[in-house]
Amino acid sequence: MPPMKCPELADIARLDAEIDLLAAVDQTDAPFVSCYLDVSRGKSTAIAFLKKQASTIRWGLDGAARFDFDNAVGMIREELDREWHPQVRGLALFARGLAGDRFLSALRFAAPVASSLALYPVPDIVPLLALRQQESRFALLVAEEPTAAGVRRWDARIELTRLARQEGIPILAGHSDELRCLDGVGCTVRHLSEPSAARFVARSIPLVA
Repeated sequence: MPPMKCPELADIARLDAEIDLLAAVDQTDAPFVSCYLDVSRGKSTAIAFLKKQASTIRWGLDGAARFDFDNAVGMIREELDREWHPQVRGLALFARGLAGDRFLSALRFAAPVASSLALYPVPDIVPLLALRQQESRFALLVAEEPTAAGVRRWDARIELTRLARQEGIPILAGHSDELRCLDGVGCTVRHLSEPSAARFVARSIPLVA
């Protein structure tokens, strides 16, 4: 069986686009379910949290409101079952049921997020805005192993390093889950899903701080 393909992890550009999209959503009679999940401890733990919080919210609803809430939570559950990968450590999902023009959007992160479930007239984007403020989690990665793609040419590495310093981007060196910060900017990195340096592009590698 081929290995599971990791879904696209959100970088700064994707996060900005999602914030703009959700902030522009018009309020309707059907509220949004905004779900943030720390999935670093496994699927069963995340689903148990979702079920417990959904049950608490559902208790205060009735009639069409309860039906629409159940529909939105069901969409989130289907997304969890469809797109599950161990490299995804955090999820942000936004759903609205049939009564409010069906809507579903999902963001996947390499870092855990604080789990929460909210029912509001519009998407709860406050946690996304907080994540956006943590731009230091994104850094230039330079792999140390001589066989890593993209770092064999010293001129290329020196140029990328120079540009990173100009932009004030933290520079990390190492591979796999053993990374150290070169410029003393206080980065602490516990995990990086891919050891290859082929993906190093400033501001587009999600790191766990």
